[in-house]
Amino acid sequence: MEVQSSMLAEDLYHNGNKMHREEVVPKLASGEAVGAFTLSEPCCGLVNFQSLAVAQVSSL
Repeated sequence: MEVQSSMLAEDLYHNGNKMHREEVVPKLASGEAVGAFTLSEPCCGLVNFQSLAVAQVSSL
């Protein structure tokens, strides 16, 4: 949860739009929602972002 709260939520709060700040960030902070953060450095190898898969799973 540390990466989610310190990197993802903080980045969305400072760089996101109004909806991110009002709806997404509080859910990330409370644990109601789970987010993901990916980071790559061009000097440290090739990352093919087209091969990344993303899925959303909603709880019932």
